[in-house]
Amino acid sequence: MGLSSKHFFLLLAICSAWLVSCNSVSIFPTINPSAPAHLQYFGHFFVDVGVDDPHDTINKTIFTDEVASSSNLAQMSAYYASEDLRARIKAMNDLCVKPFLSLQEVLFERLDKAAPSGTRFALVADYQTRWQTFKTTNAGSLEAGSIGAFYLMDEPVWNGVTFGDLELVAQMVKRDFPSVPTLIVEAYPVLDSLRVPTSIDWIGFDRYAVFKPSSNASFLAQLATLKSKRSMPDQKLFLVIDDQWMPEYSTLGVTASQMGATIQDYYDLAASDPEIAGLLGYRWAGVPGDAAIGVRDMPQNIIDLNVSLGKRIKANNSPCSP
Repeated sequence: MGLSSKHFFLLLAICSAWLVSCNSVSIFPTINPSAPAHLQYFGHFFVDVGVDDPHDTINKTIFTDEVASSSNLAQMSAYYASEDLRARIKAMNDLCVKPFLSLQEVLFERLDKAAPSGTRFALVADYQTRWQTFKTTNAGSLEAGSIGAFYLMDEPVWNGVTFGDLELVAQMVKRDFPSVPTLIVEAYPVLDSLRVPTSIDWIGFDRYAVFKPSSNASFLAQLATLKSKRSMPDQKLFLVIDDQWMPEYSTLGVTASQMGATIQDYYDLAASDPEIAGLLGYRWAGVPGDAAIGVRDMPQNIIDLNVSLGKRIKANNSPCSP
């Protein structure tokens, strides 16, 4: 209920009469609703993946400082087995963010074009040796206190990864780090073919240029398909926000500043569905060779909205909470 003018002037009179400081009195309350309890995770792709955003004028490849206030997850990528990520992981943790750590380039290799995406991946022959090297190199930094999730493979079916290969990796990683969630995100056209190993903890799917997913029958049907693919009842669901702007969107009549309605709709859909545990925005930064821009290069209203929504969710689950 709003504050009437009568009560407004009464409050001022009381403050003046009693010489009470009104600094702590909220005359005009700020509307900052909290996220529902089931929403526990918020973060972005392309935060610490070793690439410089081509859409800015600075040389910068790590953007954790830009997302830290509103994220408890952020993508970090490993590219080879002996890569030492300990300093980067600690730097991210020091800002109260945990990486969802991409292992795709460590454990998988590109084979040919025989996949729906046009690039087929397969498990490398020496994946166990590579994994052992990676664990040894990063010893002490891969536990649940430091890592938000292991992102095993991006769009595995879309990229031709067999269920057997995905299951081997998921079992291996889960055996060594049972407390760290394992994550995959699938592309929407192949959801019907998705099989989820029981050792996967978090699953999601991505689809772009759907500007109001909460009322799009096709999108909602795909979300229902994702739910049906769970192989364990406690596997958590994630939505991937279309948190970018591509030049093609202009042909659909959507400007970068108008993407706020879509971002808000993703949040509202997640908030209304207790089976959804988190939101991952695709993407924070741009990448070379791609005209699409991420959140950090979009209008200020889009940046502000991401921060506002993320803060609501991070308040439910901050890595720095006691």
